[in-house]
Amino acid sequence: MPRDPALVQRIESLRSRPVVYLGHGDALLLLGLANASLREQQFAGANAEEDV
Repeated sequence: MPRDPALVQRIESLRSRPVVYLGHGDALLLLGLANASLREQQFAGANAEEDV
């Protein structure tokens, strides 16, 4: 399946960026933010299914 050109461009721009090393605390903070975001998406999806 072909990819969206905008997505391909975004992936290439991210790959070309220099590497940034995170400390342990920063990594834990980002992990917590990602988990919270995923939880919100799962709750939103569950509520949408109940409304049907």
